[in-house]
Amino acid sequence: MDEAGSCYENRQVGHYGAKSASLDTRKHSYPILTCLHADRSGHRPDAYALALVVVGLTLAVTVDALNSTVYGMARPQFMEGLSATQDTANWLNTAFVAAKLTLLPACAWAVNRAGAGRILWFALVGSIVASLLCTVSPGILSLVASRVLQGATGAALLVSCQTILFQLFPKTRQGLVQAVFAFGVVVAPASAAPALHGELIVGGSWRWMFALSACVALAALLILFAVRRYLPAQKYDELEFDWVCLGLFAVAMTAMAYALSEGARWNWLDTTHIRWWVAAALVGLIAFVVRMNMRPGRAMFKYDVFRKPEFAFGFAVSFVAGFALFGSAFLIQVFALNVLHLPSDTTARLLLPSSLTIGLALLIAGRFTTSRGANPVIFIPIGVLLVMASMWMLSGSGPQSGSHDMWLALLLRGLGLGFLFLSLTLIALSGLSQPLVSAGTALFNLGRQLGGLIGVACLDTYIQRINALNLQILGSNLHPSNPALQQRTELVSQSFVGRGLDPGIVDGAALVAIQQSIRSQVALLTFNEAFLSIVWLFVAALPLAILFKVALKKTTYFQ
Repeated sequence: MDEAGSCYENRQVGHYGAKSASLDTRKHSYPILTCLHADRSGHRPDAYALALVVVGLTLAVTVDALNSTVYGMARPQFMEGLSATQDTANWLNTAFVAAKLTLLPACAWAVNRAGAGRILWFALVGSIVASLLCTVSPGILSLVASRVLQGATGAALLVSCQTILFQLFPKTRQGLVQAVFAFGVVVAPASAAPALHGELIVGGSWRWMFALSACVALAALLILFAVRRYLPAQKYDELEFDWVCLGLFAVAMTAMAYALSEGARWNWLDTTHIRWWVAAALVGLIAFVVRMNMRPGRAMFKYDVFRKPEFAFGFAVSFVAGFALFGSAFLIQVFALNVLHLPSDTTARLLLPSSLTIGLALLIAGRFTTSRGANPVIFIPIGVLLVMASMWMLSGSGPQSGSHDMWLALLLRGLGLGFLFLSLTLIALSGLSQPLVSAGTALFNLGRQLGGLIGVACLDTYIQRINALNLQILGSNLHPSNPALQQRTELVSQSFVGRGLDPGIVDGAALVAIQQSIRSQVALLTFNEAFLSIVWLFVAALPLAILFKVALKKTTYFQ
């Protein structure tokens, strides 16, 4: 290991709360931002340079957040502008997600072999090129190809940026550093990016959204170029890359991305082509695992990372956290659009208060773990309880509820997600040795992304199934012999006559109005049950996570 890596190992503390003389920064001018890494001339960056590095890397991953949410906010505009059907236009999202999921583990290998700094430059330039190509794409095929490039560069940005932070800063400073970095990884895709896209859709074209991504990537490039001398360039030995593994993993991730995105719309296994996609995903995953174990001399990433108990715990729980983050955001937006009937731009802004509390929770947890040496594990139950409380509050929405009634629940959701994600990041990644950091970062992000995909797919399916069931139950009361229906029809008919409607058609109009009222009640009940299902998810997952934690070998964080 090189000098910087050795310095990291020598100065690393045993656990949060332990103090080391070499890491006691109370005597220095900048107690928060200290660096393990000196440039080639031996100079260490000051706090200003380090702050620029953190800001530049956070902006870089914000580019991926902008690209991740663009399709969900502008699908009708894409279909209209490109004259594409929904099946065709959906490939704009599927291609992006598949490329990103496929290359996350592969980028871990590339970062170790070429250095995180070099991969970062390629990723930033590639992001700018991909976004500009999306901006000027004349048709659906060229736009899908550009989205594949966006997904690939997004994977490289996530892995290289977070790896640089773990290489550059000591363990005792990771709390606040990762809290700021999470503004690009968690806050941006959860709320800020949809709000920006909503404003751009109302005021312009979907092409402006890709232009915004290019501008943010350029800003990150310029900031990081100014402090390029301080970006670490460590390289670590890697096995020969296994291209067959990459191909199998690409098949699995593409099939999984398509099945999870389209399964609910096609009623899952009831349709032949979804069954084929699910089968391809299963076969690809099984073949990938078999290949990884049969060829120990080749690899896509250092899978020894799973032998670290703290990483295994964080990786497993990241699926649930991703489910809660992206699943709850999906429910809130669909609820606002379909039940509260809010405009798309207002719906996009609905999550902004939540983003403020996510940021607040990140900074609070980061500060406590950095300056007070707090164990990040303590923030997990706090985060879980806050998210559960927020979803329970949303499950009590009534017919007269409006966006203002959701604010307190959204604020609690933000606090909970902020505490939860920062603690999981520190638990999973802070204890890894330098050669394993890139693999840990890639797989941790993969778990969060897959958890989000699974969460949205499950909740979308749940809404459709429960909505049909509720409609069947309540609709069973709409038969002519029902006295309550007759009485209600008479009251509504009299109301329509009082408004000047022709008495000859009031009965039919009254029945239509009653049916519409029942559909609104059904939709409200359905979303209330969907919000409550996230509460039950945590109720079921929490004891399983505790059992999993107990089963693991005791490590620094769990002692």
